[in-house]
Amino acid sequence: MKDVPITESLITEPISKLASSASEVFAEATSPSTRRAVKRKVAKIKRRAAEFYDDARDTTRVALRRADHEVRRHPYQSILLGAGVGILLGYLLSRRSTD
Repeated sequence: MKDVPITESLITEPISKLASSASEVFAEATSPSTRRAVKRKVAKIKRRAAEFYDDARDTTRVALRRADHEVRRHPYQSILLGAGVGILLGYLLSRRSTD
């Protein structure tokens, strides 16, 4: 393999090109039109997130009301079901920790 002499230009040229490219990208990213486009996209994402949150909150409230209604309609079955699920989870978790 041939030795390549290390010269100042061998180091400075790529750095200069990189700096120039970074300057161009920064100038484009900070232009008013780009900022407006980003702000529009962020606003759209915020609106969609708020809609998703509202839908999830409403769905959860309905599910909680239904669960509350069923527990009040069948209190003993609910207690037994909860105890059964607790026993099953306890069994599964104890098996997992000993393996």
